[in-house]
Amino acid sequence: MKKKLHNSLYLINYHCISCQTEYQNWSTSQKNKEIATCANCNPAYKGESLAKIRVGRAEKFHQRQQKAQEKAAAKAK
Repeated sequence: MKKKLHNSLYLINYHCISCQTEYQNWSTSQKNKEIATCANCNPAYKGESLAKIRVGRAEKFHQRQQKAQEKAAAKAK
């Protein structure tokens, strides 16, 4: 077996800049890290923004369908 094959793991703190919370996790670096957004403050993890995007896309699709049907009806006349 080779000695020192695996990296050492250290328990470090991750500091979220947005909501000012700190998390502890394992890392190969010894320095504490700052992250921009965490799972608590990112709306994509909460599912808020994704639902709004999906609703907006569906509404846009229905609007395009209505316009296409109106153009087809106008051409038929």
